[in-house]
Amino acid sequence: MSVDEIERAFRGDTAAPAHARNFVVDVLGLWGRPDLIDDAMLIVSELSTNAVLHGRSEFVVQLRRNGSNVRIEVIDDSGHEPLPATAEQLATSGRGLSLIAAVSQSWGFDLIADGKSVWAELSATV
Repeated sequence: MSVDEIERAFRGDTAAPAHARNFVVDVLGLWGRPDLIDDAMLIVSELSTNAVLHGRSEFVVQLRRNGSNVRIEVIDDSGHEPLPATAEQLATSGRGLSLIAAVSQSWGFDLIADGKSVWAELSATV
């Protein structure tokens, strides 16, 4: 793995999203991209929480940089497609993928042999 692609595995417990956020902050700091930290923390927080709550599995966070773009992926063991929900006004959940769509250049998912990869791309122009 090159310095342009860094990943870390996390346990599937409730403390894992906080550890994933810290990992993303460290990598973006290493890459000199503090401009992306806030949006990247939101993205990894939502995706890693989904992996724990809905995927009920351990997960891997992978960051890749390509020019000014950074791609954040969360890979888990669940084969369930992530679908944006329509949250009621007072609901305490159901807005995560909509938030990711709002702050990212693009997002999506790929079903893989042992689960899925949900990703979002950030750029300095977002």
